[in-house]
Amino acid sequence: MAGDDDTNLHAPLPAIPGVTFRRLHGTDDYPLLVAVHEGSRDADGIDPRSTLEWIPTAAEFGEEFAPSARFDPSRDVLIVEAYGHVIGYSYVTWWIERDGLRLYLLLAALLPAFRGSGIGSALLEWAERRARQRHAQSTATGSAMFGANASSTEADATRLLLDHGYRATFELLEMEYASAASTADLPLPPGITLRPAAPEHYRAIWDSVQAAYAESPQNIVPDEEQYRRWLAQPSFDPSLWQVAWEGEAIVGQVLPEIARGRGEIAEVSVGQRWRGKGLARALLLRGIYAVQERGATPIRLHCRADNRFGAPALYESAGFRTLKRFARYRKPMA
Repeated sequence: MAGDDDTNLHAPLPAIPGVTFRRLHGTDDYPLLVAVHEGSRDADGIDPRSTLEWIPTAAEFGEEFAPSARFDPSRDVLIVEAYGHVIGYSYVTWWIERDGLRLYLLLAALLPAFRGSGIGSALLEWAERRARQRHAQSTATGSAMFGANASSTEADATRLLLDHGYRATFELLEMEYASAASTADLPLPPGITLRPAAPEHYRAIWDSVQAAYAESPQNIVPDEEQYRRWLAQPSFDPSLWQVAWEGEAIVGQVLPEIARGRGEIAEVSVGQRWRGKGLARALLLRGIYAVQERGATPIRLHCRADNRFGAPALYESAGFRTLKRFARYRKPMA
């Protein structure tokens, strides 16, 4: 592996006794990667019902590692073994944000028993080299950064990122609905109606969600591939959706779903003209009620801690309480 220039550029992976690095072997590796996450559950405080962290299944690895314009599983994944057993991995993907920044997200997992030995640093440094290579091969002309994630209970990952020059840019809050029952009869603002979401509305609902984030520079610029993935996700259930219309225009949406043994309010957004008029709250309470009607508990959601429209306060007023914080780290690409 050390001489594999297209993966490692000009810096070889370190020689650690008993440790080898290799490429992804395909679907046979997926259960082994699941086991890495299972083995890290207690040390990292992983909540299997979280909206932001969980124990991925082999099928979910298949979806995550599907080839795309942003991801090549034969080049963008590094597996690490100790004495013939998979103990961790790292991979790289990327996207372009609304301000033109190209973010290379570096993700990894390593069994706790092998941390502190230089393997975690090797995985992170390999991912940075791979991201630099991908950027050099692109036609991008704007700025680029590395990105990485760590929750408030992932002490080892947090320390590793800080030691390698990463700094927290913003935090996400995961929240859980803590009230006994919701009130779904909060009146809608005048001129607003609800309609069942039909297939002919899906594109317009998607476009309405994206338009609501147009002023947020650290959000991904959506593309057709993301739209198709959204339609194909197993938790896609328009029968739960609360979509607000003004005449023939969509002006807001709350999109609940049920997955991983709990409900989730996966999206809350309204158009700029309707903010501050009670629409988001009315849709949110109806979404909570729809999930409760299906018997799915708990109900979770997540949002940015610094949301400019006051989302955390809205959710707290509706009965949600913060469970955990998830930092999003960045580092300039030198």
